[in-house]
Amino acid sequence: MRKRTEYDKEYDKERYQWLKEHHICVRCKKEKAEKGSLFCLVCKMDKREQDKNRKLTTEQKERKRKHNKRRYDIMVAFGICPRCGEREHESNSIFCGRCSAIRNNNEMNKRREKGITARVLFGTEGYCSVCGKPTEYGQKQCKRCLENSRKNIKKAIEESLKKDNYFRIRSRRGV
Repeated sequence: MRKRTEYDKEYDKERYQWLKEHHICVRCKKEKAEKGSLFCLVCKMDKREQDKNRKLTTEQKERKRKHNKRRYDIMVAFGICPRCGEREHESNSIFCGRCSAIRNNNEMNKRREKGITARVLFGTEGYCSVCGKPTEYGQKQCKRCLENSRKNIKKAIEESLKKDNYFRIRSRRGV
């Protein structure tokens, strides 16, 4: 195999720059490049397929993870939505309104597929107000949560009856 000379490397750089300036695909060097890209549509799809099939080493995965984390932190710091990178995020969220709605919808669909009750239904007729599981008729909590509540109430009463209870001591002093 022939060793590449400095001349070959320099020629390739110049050709790459020329192709880039004239909006020609830098991969096949035949087709017109897509707008905002260096590749034509065919090469872009081929590259995407190759990237999908490529196995990354642990070092490459770690480098990619660090790069993505840094990119995410910078976008959040500058007030840009880290998901789409286009719109400014809302004041109470790191995502823009559109991405936030998409994310919430996806999470709700996943919960629905798993059979998890939506939080808005907690405490409504037939659902436990603590965990959202179905309850017996007329109950606000399922059996497990009801038992836990009773144990906690009993424990709280016992604690309050102790003589060295913090609140009891404070009330005796009048503080």
